[in-house]
Amino acid sequence: MPRASAIMPVYNTKEEYLQEAIESILNQTFGDFEFIILNDCSTTNVEEIILSYKDKRIKYYKNEVNLGISESTNKLISLSQGDLILMSDHDDISLPQRFEKQIKFMDEHFDVGVLSGWFEFYPQQMLNKCPETNEEIVKSLLFGDCVVANSCAVIRKSLFTAYNLKYESEYNSTQDYRLWTQLMCKTKFANLQEVLLKYRWHDENFSVIKKVRQRILTEKIMLLAQQEHFGIHFGNSINVINKLLNEEEIQSKEFEKFIETAYEIKQRAEETGAYYVLNNNLYKFLCRSVKKDFVSLKTQIKAKFIFNLLNSNL
Repeated sequence: MPRASAIMPVYNTKEEYLQEAIESILNQTFGDFEFIILNDCSTTNVEEIILSYKDKRIKYYKNEVNLGISESTNKLISLSQGDLILMSDHDDISLPQRFEKQIKFMDEHFDVGVLSGWFEFYPQQMLNKCPETNEEIVKSLLFGDCVVANSCAVIRKSLFTAYNLKYESEYNSTQDYRLWTQLMCKTKFANLQEVLLKYRWHDENFSVIKKVRQRILTEKIMLLAQQEHFGIHFGNSINVINKLLNEEEIQSKEFEKFIETAYEIKQRAEETGAYYVLNNNLYKFLCRSVKKDFVSLKTQIKAKFIFNLLNSNL
């Protein structure tokens, strides 16, 4: 039985990117892991590239139909045998000591269920630092800042089985943030204060292609997390976000209530000392996002008035 399971969903990855990603896993200084790769019905030469590696740790599977990132990841987790799940993306590069350092930390901190770390945007060489402690991480997650990098995370498999959790297709492109907010009250988080991964940033990134939808989904997940954590009912605001996702028109009264909710969130953030992470709080987000297609001109004018009024009280 392997100590850990590295999992990698793959779909139409460029040959060079996939090779670098696979080799970064195979060249880890820690070796007691299985490496499960799932081809999600790629139409390129992905299978040929994967099968060219003869390392016995590799276990290769192929979906009969395209399942998407969330369901493919869930399938990989169900196939895994290790106690720890080492996440890996099909175009990112894990640094050689990533697994060794993360597994050592998890063995020394049994109360931590999710561990990630810093990463570097590649090839731009821009460093992304993430907070270290559970308190800092939860505070950030509650107010829309996903400070746990999924592509270099390690997760205890027992969390998935104990709480019947999974990555949800409804939140594709933000599925990791959704999972983290569900785990906040069930385990502790931590980030190693060093670079563990080179995160490849290019025009084909899922987060770039789905940027607008991703942003709206982030706001929805944030509301759901705050609703559970603070015990505030945001039902109407959830409906407004669902309308945005479905490109439906938003009525004036719905929008006014949405703004009130956003202001309540701002106040709660100030009370908890987490206002510093509210770079894109809800009322600013929606005022920037409203378009004639979704909100009437009259509502836009009213939104601008409310927005200016709220800003005067900042």
